[in-house]
Amino acid sequence: LSISDPSFRSNELSWMSFASFPIRKKTHIKLQFQPLAADGILFYAAQHLKAQS
Repeated sequence: LSISDPSFRSNELSWMSFASFPIRKKTHIKLQFQPLAADGILFYAAQHLKAQS
């Protein structure tokens, strides 16, 4: 699964949906974020407050 250049604007409701794919016992997902401005902010919310979240 590869996605390139999705855009989320602050004045729009933004979300992404993907088709399901088989998940093994352990799956690694890598995300890269690039704000539109040098002082951009990324908010991250995890389900659990653990190091692996």
